[in-house]
Amino acid sequence: FLRYAVPVHGSDFLIASAIQSLQTFQIPGNADDNETQADTFANLQYHHAGRANGALVYGVAFKRSRIRDFNDPVNDLADGAYTLFSDRTSRDVLLNLDASVTGPRHALKYGASYDASTVQKLYSVTVEPESVYPVAPATVVDNAPNAAHTQAAYVQDSWAMGHDWRLDYGLRADAYELFSTQFVRGFSQVSPRLKITRIYGTRASAYVYAGRFFTPFSFENVSPSAAQELNSQLQPTIAQFDLKPQRDTDVEIGGILPVGAGQLGLRVMQKAAVDLIDDTQVGDTALHQDINYARGNISSQSALYQQTFRHDGRLYVSLTHTRSVNKGCETQLLAPCFGAPQDWTPADHDQKWDGAAGMSLTDAHSGWWSFDAEYGSGLSSAYCEPANDDCKVPPHTTFDVERGIGLNHGLTLTAGVYNVLNDRYLITYLNAQGNHYAAGRTFRVGLRFGER
Repeated sequence: FLRYAVPVHGSDFLIASAIQSLQTFQIPGNADDNETQADTFANLQYHHAGRANGALVYGVAFKRSRIRDFNDPVNDLADGAYTLFSDRTSRDVLLNLDASVTGPRHALKYGASYDASTVQKLYSVTVEPESVYPVAPATVVDNAPNAAHTQAAYVQDSWAMGHDWRLDYGLRADAYELFSTQFVRGFSQVSPRLKITRIYGTRASAYVYAGRFFTPFSFENVSPSAAQELNSQLQPTIAQFDLKPQRDTDVEIGGILPVGAGQLGLRVMQKAAVDLIDDTQVGDTALHQDINYARGNISSQSALYQQTFRHDGRLYVSLTHTRSVNKGCETQLLAPCFGAPQDWTPADHDQKWDGAAGMSLTDAHSGWWSFDAEYGSGLSSAYCEPANDDCKVPPHTTFDVERGIGLNHGLTLTAGVYNVLNDRYLITYLNAQGNHYAAGRTFRVGLRFGER
């Protein structure tokens, strides 16, 4: 990762950023199958300082991401019914423009963005005809490219209505179109958002918020004909491309209260989703694809206590209770619904209680120590197969430690150990993709350039 800022004229400056990463994964359940992901991101942004505390930022960015799944055909077919090789490369060119104008009582922001995306893919799945797919061909290949255009525009204002009230309001418009050899789909939404805050002195406030959100599905979709071949037992004919974006309505109420030397933040949130996006597998393969549940409902109640120390140190403790449920399943193309329930059922990642606590101690030389702990109550037995009486995933507690050492000339050396006890706890259980585990013990070392 590299970011470099250079003055251009007056208060204007240019920022260039670049990121390159390569990750390798061993696919769970098969030691001979592996996956790699290579990502490249480059961004060039120009910041122009306007009059009356205003600013204009515009730029261009490029992103390339390549994900490859390497199979072992001989052993894969000996152990199961299929073997998968996939190679998909997405390329995005992004343009953005953002502006802000700040006055005595208003802080106005507006902007727009455009993303041209192409996905070049090669999915090759070899299936044993005598196994679970008696009528399936020996090999299903999908090499049809996908292309998408995404547009967004927004305008928002923060209005200081005297000393005691603040009104934040805005409007966002989203649209996108997806093209391939077998489907063309397009969606859009205008999303209003409103927040009213009552201010009680310098340490307390209360707010009410309501807003709409719009989430597109993934553009790395399997072609309908390939999906039908892989689902041949349950889907004898090619279905229409029926994926939809997720549309949410979010309502919140919360506030901040002074407690001793610190502050206590409280938040209650209720989200209602239509066409909730989740992911599953195509047939019995390892191809992950988005699906839609007809409805989704998420509610949470959380509390966060924070106390600051000198040199920007702090202490925090948080606790959150969450209820996440889904209803129905309406996607039939990429992953047919296998006896989809009609009533509400828990989401496969639902965890009732989450807690966290930590402390950071800093010094006058840009160094610090940080200690963090996280607690999760585990997944409930609702995710288990009916034949099992009790398979609740147990709770977990993880610990992280990080050290920053200030060096000369604005350099900082960082070193950390995360998930110190190497707790490989489950984050999803017996869902369509199998069991998912959290990352184990991780070590990181870094060097930061510039002032804190």
